[in-house]
Amino acid sequence: MVEEGWNTYQSFQQAYPLLNSMVTGSAIFTSADAISQLINEGQIDKRKIKHTAGLSPLYGLISHYLVEGGNFIGEGLYNHPLMKSLGTVTLGTVFNGFFFSNNNVGEKNDYRLKNLAENYSKILYDQSDSENIKNTYKRFKENFVDNVPTKEFRKCVAISLPYWMTVNSLNFTFTPEHMRTPAVMAASFVWTCLLSLWSLKGRKDINHPKNL
Repeated sequence: MVEEGWNTYQSFQQAYPLLNSMVTGSAIFTSADAISQLINEGQIDKRKIKHTAGLSPLYGLISHYLVEGGNFIGEGLYNHPLMKSLGTVTLGTVFNGFFFSNNNVGEKNDYRLKNLAENYSKILYDQSDSENIKNTYKRFKENFVDNVPTKEFRKCVAISLPYWMTVNSLNFTFTPEHMRTPAVMAASFVWTCLLSLWSLKGRKDINHPKNL
């Protein structure tokens, strides 16, 4: 039964890679967030889980395109696992910042996805800002950069380099191309538990400075 289920999963991944990445991402990122909450707080906040579950399909898609970015580097520049891994890790660092920012903005706005979307839309255009183009960088800093906890992000970057360089090098070397995204997301389960733990700590420091 296990072998049959695994073969079915691979077939579905080959036929519908984007959809399968979204479904797999939903399972992995949501469960990892739940585990990190239990470890850090001893309970699960339904609002946080709902927030993560709403974003998880997007995270699955991002994971898919991170792997595709590595494949593109291999086909267009230099087809070596380390080179493809380096490109994937670089893009993944941006994703880690996005993950931190989403959680911090979520806490500020009672974990409402609508408010999260509005937060990012203000980076491009804010009708209350009379000098929209001139202040774009300022709004980017206020609505994105300032929501990424510096200490936790630095720790994330330092640990992600050896972890993901190893994972991605093995993935690009030994894993069939159609299964590389699921393999990355399987490794993401452990990584997302760490990200969620750091995020819980980091957004408390940002939103509640008295805890420092």
